[in-house]
Amino acid sequence: MLGHDATERLQRPMAMVSQVREIFTRLLRTPAPSPERIAGAVTRVFWRKEAGRIYKWHKATGTFPPHHSRPDTNWISVQQLKR
Repeated sequence: MLGHDATERLQRPMAMVSQVREIFTRLLRTPAPSPERIAGAVTRVFWRKEAGRIYKWHKATGTFPPHHSRPDTNWISVQQLKR
């Protein structure tokens, strides 16, 4: 039987498709960058996309978008990359 934490991990993605693409693009470089550099690059891409989403919503509605309905699961930690 799965516990609450295990069930949540199965339902939430660890990374979005665009983040996975970015990770593999960087891993295929010679020499491959460190996990810290990959995590930093993926995080910057995420923040840039999130800022664009907020800007577009605000420009269209004059208000800020609603908060995400679940905790942010788009972060990739260095520990996750080292697994």
